[in-house]
Amino acid sequence: MSEDMIHQPHDKLFKSSFQDIPTAIEFFKNYLPATVVDALDWSTLRLLPGRHLNDKLKSSESDLLYEISNFAGEQSLLYVLFEHQRLEDRWIAFRLVSYMIEIWQNFRKQSPSALKLPVIIPIVLAQNHQHWTTSPHFSDLLNLTGLPDAFKSHTLNLTFSLLELSRQAYAELVGTPLGVMTLRVMKAEQTEDWRNPVILDEKLLIQLNASDLERILRYVFQVSNLDTETAENIIENIQSETIRNTTMTLAEKFILKGQQEGWQKGQHEGWQKGQHEGWQKGRHEGWQKGQHEGWQKGQHEGLVDGLIRQIHAFEKVLGNNSTDTETLKALTVTELEQRAAQLQTALSQRLQG
Repeated sequence: MSEDMIHQPHDKLFKSSFQDIPTAIEFFKNYLPATVVDALDWSTLRLLPGRHLNDKLKSSESDLLYEISNFAGEQSLLYVLFEHQRLEDRWIAFRLVSYMIEIWQNFRKQSPSALKLPVIIPIVLAQNHQHWTTSPHFSDLLNLTGLPDAFKSHTLNLTFSLLELSRQAYAELVGTPLGVMTLRVMKAEQTEDWRNPVILDEKLLIQLNASDLERILRYVFQVSNLDTETAENIIENIQSETIRNTTMTLAEKFILKGQQEGWQKGQHEGWQKGQHEGWQKGRHEGWQKGQHEGWQKGQHEGLVDGLIRQIHAFEKVLGNNSTDTETLKALTVTELEQRAAQLQTALSQRLQG
């Protein structure tokens, strides 16, 4: 799977949640310095179009840019950089400067008569599980060793705000219900402690509209690889029928999808292996006859191998003991298909249970 595909659910959830203006406002008010918050007229906040990322890093980042007025009517820009990298980047202040320069260049093109540039206030939202040690000050990237303090006045001075989900307890994450749920599930994607009831807090979930609820739950099942037992535990603790039904439907869909993908992969790999072995054997025994026999053998072995993988996968998520591979190989294709269908039915019934 490509990095872009891995990043896609994080990118989608981040943007869909924080494009909601009330959610963005509460996020900024809670995670920017109070002196900055008090100087801005939050009733004027609006989202600006555009993306300002380095193409090489777009698979591990997302960004959003907002415009806001102060109480004197002057415009400022709020820039949010969402980092999904599992490892911190000590050069992030340098990258922020490059993104800000691009934003200012676009501003000059769009406002050629402007005599001054708008202030840009950057904030970094870091999802990775490890604590950052990187300084939020750009000047700390400069080698000032042996130089007098006077040199600092001649260097670029940038400080960014940093919200590390790894340093925040779930209960400490604040904002609108949508904002809090977004931050909690993003944190849980790294810690993988999905059984913690505070993550999918029903008191917050019930306040979401239908599309936001589905988006949050879809993200959970897309990134978590939950087994049936954990999914059942989550569903059993939900009191709201609407939330329970949505959760159950998505859980079944993603768990069954995962088993189907595993089965298809196993079937394809087994078919290729059998075909290749049969083809090699056929080269020695007679190319045409061997190719045909090899193709048939490979197709059969691939089907059997794929069905056995599917059966083992279903048994694993159901918590059953794994049937010995040799025992399964002794069964006919029809018997294997029946066994797989029975296990799939049992999984569906348990999730609906």
